[in-house]
Amino acid sequence: MQLASFINPNLVLCHLSASSKKRLFESVAGTIAEQCPEVSETTIFDGLFTRERLGSTGLGDGVAVPHCRITETEADCCAVVSLEEPISFDAPDNQPVDLLVFLVVSGEACQDHLDRLAIVAKSFSDPDFRQSVRDSRSNEELKSLIFAKS
Repeated sequence: MQLASFINPNLVLCHLSASSKKRLFESVAGTIAEQCPEVSETTIFDGLFTRERLGSTGLGDGVAVPHCRITETEADCCAVVSLEEPISFDAPDNQPVDLLVFLVVSGEACQDHLDRLAIVAKSFSDPDFRQSVRDSRSNEELKSLIFAKS
């Protein structure tokens, strides 16, 4: 499985502006809900934020993987987001985050969920790939990069 195999092409968002983690989650939850209409924006936001309260999903090196499983859907809605300006995320290295992969998956997708987390971690552990994502200037450019990686 590759990163591009589970990212929704309509959920590749370059240079989003967010003043805080909460505002970012609200914005992305709304965008994901547009692509997965069977799940409400509130359900997505609550799932992501509840998981985040258990502990930061920051990986380090400016990368985070907010994620949740939602029982109300069988669909997976996963997004790649780069931020205009990094935000505080309580990451293990205490660095702010500017690259995120949001994983919103079916409540039944236990192993798939873990596999996807591993793929994200592996993909974003590559410093050249991280820099290429940061250097992307548009949704289309970022989308080309994500889907070329597969």
